[in-house]
Parts: sequence; C-alpha cells; structure tokens
Amino acid sequence: MKKILLSLVTAGAATFSAGAEKVVFIASDAFKFYDGDAQTIVNIPNGYYLTTSNDRAPEKAIKKSLSSSVIKIDASGAGDFGFKTVSKENKCYSTSGSWRWYTNQGMTFTPAKGITMKGIKIRSQRFTAKTTPGNYVFPFTKNPEDTKMDVSNVENIILSAELNSAEAMVLQPTGQLRCFYIEVEYEGTLAQPSMPDCSARKPFVAADEELVLNSDTGADIYYTLDGSVPTTSSTKYSSPFKLTEDCVLRAIAVKDGVESFPFYAEYFQIPAGTKVDEFDMSNWESLTKKDGSEFKAADFLKKDTDTEPCNMWINMNGVELAGASGSLLSFKDVGDKQTQIFKSWTFGNVVEYRPNDAANTFTATVPEGCTLSNVVIVGSNIADTETPLKLADGEKGTFALSPINKANAIWKAGDNELSAITFAGGTYIDQIYVIYKENESGSGVAGIEADENAPVEYYNLQGVRVASPEKGLYIVKQGNKVEKRFIK
Repeated sequence: MKKILLSLVTAGAATFSAGAEKVVFIASDAFKFYDGDAQTIVNIPNGYYLTTSNDRAPEKAIKKSLSSSVIKIDASGAGDFGFKTVSKENKCYSTSGSWRWYTNQGMTFTPAKGITMKGIKIRSQRFTAKTTPGNYVFPFTKNPEDTKMDVSNVENIILSAELNSAEAMVLQPTGQLRCFYIEVEYEGTLAQPSMPDCSARKPFVAADEELVLNSDTGADIYYTLDGSVPTTSSTKYSSPFKLTEDCVLRAIAVKDGVESFPFYAEYFQIPAGTKVDEFDMSNWESLTKKDGSEFKAADFLKKDTDTEPCNMWINMNGVELAGASGSLLSFKDVGDKQTQIFKSWTFGNVVEYRPNDAANTFTATVPEGCTLSNVVIVGSNIADTETPLKLADGEKGTFALSPINKANAIWKAGDNELSAITFAGGTYIDQIYVIYKENESGSGVAGIEADENAPVEYYNLQGVRVASPEKGLYIVKQGNKVEKRFIK
C-alpha cells in the first residue's frame, strides 16, 4: 500500500482528470465552504470518530469508516486501525465545522471495485500545533520546520494530490489538519453494489417511524442494530421496520457474492406522536427570536483590538428563541462568564452555542397544553470536564451521553409531566431538538373544538390583538379554539 504527500495549491485548483466524477466527505457544519460540483456528498456528523482520544472516548468503541458507494476512508496508524483508544496526538474525528486529523494517524482511501482514484483535494483553514506565536506548521511535508505560515494567510487553503490508483492509498500527515471537506475524483464503472441508504435523517427515530433501507435493484441488504459488523449471516432486510430502542444501524448490500461499502448511523429512539422543534446554532441565520426578529451579521461582537476575520460572538443572556411549532429556548448567565453563540474564526468560522460557564443555563419550554418528552443535544465536545453538560439542580428526568458517541446526548422525561426543563454547562453545542406531545385532555389553549367558519383573530403574548401579524409567536383564536402558533 502506497503512502503519498499532498502539495499546497491555490483555491479552486483545476480538475485532475477531464470527465472525472467526484465524491466529497464534508463536516456537517461546513456546507457553506463547499463550492464544488461533486456528484455525491457524504455528511460527516459532529462527533463522528475513526479513532478517539481519552477525553472523547465513548464507552463502547466501534470500528467504523467514512463511506460512500465508490470511496471508503479508514483510519490507519501504527498499531491502530480505528478501534482502540489512542493519544490526543493520534486520532481522527469530526468536530464543529471540520474534520480533525492528527499526527501519525494516516487515513486509507480505498476505491470500490471498478473505480480508479484520480486525485484528492482537501480544503483546510487551520494547520497543526503552534511552533511559534502566530505560525503553524504545514502538515504534508517531510520537513515541517521549513514551511511555516501565519494563520491569517490560511483562510482558503487547498491541499491536493494527483493520483491514478485502483488500489488503496494512505495519506499520512506530519501534523494536525482541520479540514472542511475531503474531495476525491474518480473514474470507472462501479462493479460492486451501491452502499445502502436509510430513510431516517435525524439523530433520532420515533417509535412509530418505519425505517426504509435501499440499495441497487437485485441486491440483498443485511443489517445489525447493535453496532456489530454486518455479514450475510446478519438479519436480511425484507421490509420497513421500527426501532424498539436506541441503536447503531450498520448495513451492507450484497449482489452476486460482492459486498458494498458499509452504511453506518446512530439513532436515539423517541416516543411516537411527538412534535419536534430544531434549534440549529450552527445555522444561526435560521434562528428566530420570540418576538419574530432574526439575528443579523451586525449582532456579532468582537474585541475592540481585533480586526476581521476574527472570533466573534452574540451575547445570549436573556434571549428567547422560538421554534417553528411553538416551543421556546431561553438562555441565562448564572456564572461569571457570558453565554454566547460563538463564531470561531480559529476553527474555520464555525458557529456553535457555547455556555462558557458550568453554571450558565438554557431552558426548553413547550407550548401550553403540551408536555415535554425528550431533548436531544448534538455537539462536538459536550462532555468537556470543565463545563460538562448536565441537568440543572433540582430538574427531573434522566440525562445521558450516548455510549457510542460522546458528542450526542438525550434527556428523557420518563413519567414526569413537565412543560420546561433546564440544562447547565456544555461546551460546543450545535443543535438542540425539543421534542414534546400535545396533552390528550386538551388542557390550556389547545385541543378545543374549532368553528371553521369563524374569523381568525391574532393576539400577541401580552394579550393585545394584532391586525396584521408578522413573523413571531402569537395566540390564535378561531371560534371556540385557542392555540399558540408560530407565524413564519
């Protein structure tokens, strides 16, 4: 198996081979950085690891790959093939906005049968550990000390390697690389089944949701739900199925004795019949405040001594965000530091929620007449030892990190009937999902019979009638029915 070095070229480097197709592996929060034309896009979810360090290691390590139908990427390092815990200097994992790739941890690029790799292109904003203040070592070189760059000049770096290989290739960095995406150009005709795909796209699945697996016509799909590697002795997929508990879904497709590359996904199970509001901190422009207003670029603050590009933030103390279905997410400074939506230029302009203090809180509140079921939290280092995410003092229900992925966590209400729940701490949080049910009794403002012919009246949350409602949360009255409704 060959090892290759990458060379530094300018952004927008030319295609390696005319007529070649492309597949891109991209960190989940980095889509805004991709301006290519890949036929296949593989999302790398936050917290996804090939190898893990002690501070991020899950309770149950599972060997896994980054896979598409045509290209598969595995960790490959001295004495480690992506399964056991390794040191901080030797790991591959996804964090907010980038794929981290550390010293001495190679990655093996394997083409599918019938496929020839023509080139690899990696976009990076950040290089390895500091050697002198403000300078970073270029990772793909035999003499890293000879190639230093000021961090202000690496906003749009493209690393590339021209290939012509139908065999697996190993890329071995000499330092840390934080890359937004990895793009592979290839030619040929796929001579193995396409990798299976699953219908579920969120990190959770409702108990009444049927999962549908797909691959090529005529291919058999085999899957497991316990994280084990599927084989032709595993459960054979025959029809859509439902989950009964949290799971790791892995699947392969087999046709004429030839296997596909593996599919992998992690799912929490949530109750049937629930509503879901997503608060996506990484996509800050999608967030709406309780009063219907939105954040603007001008809302981001910076140090007086800094010039852009630089780290910037929005002070979230006292802010209430409104979900599309009516739930609220409110933030409060309880500790000495400020809770923020933080745009980290240091980490490639990724945006995430940072409580910054173990005492700072955020509270999820559901509409009147509803009851909380779950809160699912997705981040990249929510288990940090200095500001670990946890339930606030006195709160009920159960809260736990995923044993498979320390970047994800779920709170479950259990038998507790709650309309609000408060969390404290947390480090890098990207998405918060508030999951709830409408009460069957129809208590509060929901569930009353409506007169469909009656005029619709809108009131703000202070009870004042609004003639022409704009974006925001309102009390809506139609005949005998009263409910809260979010107007987009």
